[in-house]
Amino acid sequence: MGSGASLECRTGDSLECKSSFDDDFLPPTDLPPSFSRHSSSERAATASPIWKDAKDPCSYIKGGSNPTNDDGFVVSPAVGSTVSSPKKRKKASKFPWRSMRAMSISEDEDFPVPDFLEEDLASAIRPFVAHTRLGAKESEWAVRGIYLPAESPTERLVLCLHGHGSGCTAFAWNRFWGDLVRCGFNVLAFDAPCFGRSSGARTGQANLWRADDAHLVHRLLACFGAAPGQTFALAQCMGAAMLLRALARDPAPFAHRLVLSNATLGAWPDDLDATLRRKGARLLAWHELDPDHMREAVCYRNLARLAAAPAGERLAELVDNDHERRRGNTAVLLECDEVPAPGYGRAADGHIFVFDPTPAVRKRVMAFLQ
Repeated sequence: MGSGASLECRTGDSLECKSSFDDDFLPPTDLPPSFSRHSSSERAATASPIWKDAKDPCSYIKGGSNPTNDDGFVVSPAVGSTVSSPKKRKKASKFPWRSMRAMSISEDEDFPVPDFLEEDLASAIRPFVAHTRLGAKESEWAVRGIYLPAESPTERLVLCLHGHGSGCTAFAWNRFWGDLVRCGFNVLAFDAPCFGRSSGARTGQANLWRADDAHLVHRLLACFGAAPGQTFALAQCMGAAMLLRALARDPAPFAHRLVLSNATLGAWPDDLDATLRRKGARLLAWHELDPDHMREAVCYRNLARLAAAPAGERLAELVDNDHERRRGNTAVLLECDEVPAPGYGRAADGHIFVFDPTPAVRKRVMAFLQ
C-alpha cells in the first residue's frame, strides 16, 4: 500500500487480511481506488511517465502532466483524466489503464467469464486487450489479459507471468489470486503473444517477439500506472525469464520480493546480483526437475549460488521439489494441476496449466510478499 497505510495479513486455513489507513491518506469514498493524495512536490514527481528512453518512448498519447482536481488529488496515469460525476467515476475506476504511444489498450469485450474461478474473483475481473509492436520486424501483437483490483485501494501490484507450453495462460497463478486481493495486492496477468487468447498462430512463434519481452512487460506496467517499487511478481519458466530481463533493463517499477517457478534464462544478466542488492530484493524460487528444466541450466545454477550465500548476503531461497519430495516434505512443494478450460489455452485437449499450492505454500508466498 502507499504511504500512510499499514497491512496486517494473518494466515490460517483461510487467509484473512485487515488494512488500516491514516486519515490523512484516505481518499474520499466517492473517488475510485486509482486516485491518491499527493503533495505538490509529489505531483511534480508524478507528472511524467516513469519509463522513457529513445528506443521505447512510453510517453502518454495525450501527453502533458497528470491532471489534478481542486482537492489536490492526482488522477492516476491508469485512469488518465479527471471525472466529475459519480457515474463517470465508477466507469473510470472499472478500467484502470491508459493507452500510451508504444501500446494502445482497451476493454476486451470478447472475454469469456471463466467458470473455473471463485465467483467473486470472476465477477471482479477487468479484461483488456493491448496492441503493441514487438520483434525485429516490429510485428503488431494483440496481448489479452486481466486485471483484478485489491479489496482495499493500494498501489501494490502483483504481475503474474506464465510459462512456455500450449496449456500456459494468464490463469497459471489464479489459485493465489484470492489471497492476493484480500491481502492488499492488485493483480495483473496476461497471455504472452502466441499463448492463450493473445494473437500469434502457435507457441513456436514466440521467437518472433521474445527479444522485446522486457519492453512488453514495461509497457504494460506503464499503461497501468505502476508506481515505482510497487510491482511484485509470480513468474513461471518463460515468464520468469521475461521478468528477470525486465528487471535488468529497468528495475524502477519492481518491488523487493519476486517469486519464481522453473525459471529459465539463456544468460544471467551481468548486473542482476548488484540490482537485487541495491533494491534490498530477494527471490523465492521453486524448481521441478524435468527434461526442460535441468539443474545444469543457467538459472538453476545461479539461483542455487544465491541461495547458498551466507545468511546476511543471501539473495534467494530455492526449493527443489525433487529433493524435498525425497525427504518427505510434500507440504512445501509447489506443484501443478490441469483444468478443463476450452477457449482459454492452446492445448488440443482444452486443458490449461495451473499451480496447485498447498496451504503451507500459500502461507509462505504471502508472508514472503509482505
